[in-house]
Amino acid sequence: MKECLRRAGANGAAEVGVQTSELMVAARPMYERMEFVRREELPPMFGVRYWSLSLELS
Repeated sequence: MKECLRRAGANGAAEVGVQTSELMVAARPMYERMEFVRREELPPMFGVRYWSLSLELS
């Protein structure tokens, strides 16, 4: 993930967004440690909750 963020910044991206669900038990804490911010809860799919998160690049 750090390489993805590095490449995005090198290519001029101001922000990176991801989507995660309640089933992604390893990914959600990783995004929180990396300081991604939860932007919105997305409509559930097949009874599973999803969220959109983003990280501003400096």
